[in-house]
Amino acid sequence: MKYLVRILVFLSLLVLPILSFGVDGDLRIRVGVFGFTSRTARKIYGGAAPDIELQGDFYVRSFFNPWINVNYVWKEGKSEGLKDKTYFQLGTLSIGFNLLFPHYKFFQFYIGPGFSSAYLHTTDRSNYLPKTTGRFSVGVVGKGGFLIPLYRNLVLDLFFDYYYQPVRTRSSLSERQINVGGFRTGGGLGWKF
Repeated sequence: MKYLVRILVFLSLLVLPILSFGVDGDLRIRVGVFGFTSRTARKIYGGAAPDIELQGDFYVRSFFNPWINVNYVWKEGKSEGLKDKTYFQLGTLSIGFNLLFPHYKFFQFYIGPGFSSAYLHTTDRSNYLPKTTGRFSVGVVGKGGFLIPLYRNLVLDLFFDYYYQPVRTRSSLSERQINVGGFRTGGGLGWKF
């Protein structure tokens, strides 16, 4: 949980000063479910993990919004073949832009690409594996969703994102890298500035 706090503080230090200088935008807290795309990760950690995210969007044009976000995923699992407990924590910092489609009466659709950097931290309770492992990686993200105005400056964000996040593995595994990315889907609330 200490990684989540660090990530949220880091993003706040990036986004809040920009928004305070009169740049139009919004700040969203998004929660959802993260689904691993890697078969190896699914065997160890199961199919889904909780995901929490903080995202800042900056309104440049009516159809173009740059964004920056951080998210945190965590999950407990069992080491492959050993059945010892293992813990997975993934913190991601991403930047990109969204293309906004025409505003309908009750919603607006968006899609957009971005780049992501991630730090993966695992802790293993096995006598045969290192106790902790930390890896940094660079990847890409694709975002899509619906923005639904709720009340004045409050907005609901229903999202579906995909992260491709290849991480170098330990030399003892048969795979040289593993994609710790996956599908993230859920909802969030945002406040427009």
